[in-house]
Amino acid sequence: MLPKATQTTEKRVGLPALFFSFLKTGTFTFGGGYAMLSLLQRELVERKRYLSEADFWETVTLVQSLPGVLVFNTALYTGYKVRGLKGSLSACAGAILPSIVIILLIATVFAPYWQHPALVRIFNGIRPCVVALLFAPAIQMARVTGLKIKNILIALAAILCITVLRFSPIWVLLAVGLGSGLTAYYRAHRNKSDTP
Repeated sequence: MLPKATQTTEKRVGLPALFFSFLKTGTFTFGGGYAMLSLLQRELVERKRYLSEADFWETVTLVQSLPGVLVFNTALYTGYKVRGLKGSLSACAGAILPSIVIILLIATVFAPYWQHPALVRIFNGIRPCVVALLFAPAIQMARVTGLKIKNILIALAAILCITVLRFSPIWVLLAVGLGSGLTAYYRAHRNKSDTP
């Protein structure tokens, strides 16, 4: 069940503010959903304080396990959490509008010049920045979840399964989620039996 927006949050957060927060991140991010995480974290946690640091990374973990685009799912969840259904609609509109406008511009204006050497050089220059935008959230998430040996081993095993053994990321996520759930259940059951 989704969390209900609290009355204090509803008074504090305006719908235009939610819209422009996601509009800004959608407009100025290259490289797709994961590359947007650094900007989203800075906007939603540090600047606007819609979410705490822990809430943000829990939200990211949740929406990654759902079908659909990461930034859209994040906007949907964050908007609902701080302003209910109207907040979801406002945040989602801000998240998708830049993509729609940019794709229309590319299709109508830039398509004939797509192979122009200057444009190719611009996009080649942007690629290393996209790698950094993908790498930074991984470091931030590791810092929040804690650099425990268990977490490092799970991350390394997941990387090995996806890149070397060519398992689908869906199966890896399901296996890790199931394993974590069973571990938590076993620990809770063991603690119950240990208490007199």
